[in-house]
Amino acid sequence: MSDSARQKFSETQRHEDQMSVTLWGADKLGSFDCVERGVGRALMEFGELVRALGLSTVGRNVEGAGRSIVRQEYRPEPIVDVDSIAEEMADVVIVLYRAASAAGIDLHTEIDRKMAINRKRDWRREAGGTGRHIDGGGRLAPPDA
Repeated sequence: MSDSARQKFSETQRHEDQMSVTLWGADKLGSFDCVERGVGRALMEFGELVRALGLSTVGRNVEGAGRSIVRQEYRPEPIVDVDSIAEEMADVVIVLYRAASAAGIDLHTEIDRKMAINRKRDWRREAGGTGRHIDGGGRLAPPDA
């Protein structure tokens, strides 16, 4: 992208989007050579978000779908810095935008597609604004479904 095109883009763009973030990343950092590298980086950024939230994790084994999985429980601590949390959330989305682009995925299209599925499902509310969908047989879907 030429300097004049970049300037015009920045003057007309109200919010960043997947394309603008991907172009910035390619220019400043290079493109991800594989989606797995992007997802790995997103996990690292998510860890920074967990720390910014002041959460400690405690793993516990949960039986589900015929196998044992480790499910993390988050226990909040009292100190929270909203600006740091917002910045770390943005970092997670920035890296996911770049990883999605590396895989040829339009993330907003996939969010629309997935929300259409979610809106058709029956859900059981769980504590703290979480929940799980109920499968076609009236059973709770496994935690990782």
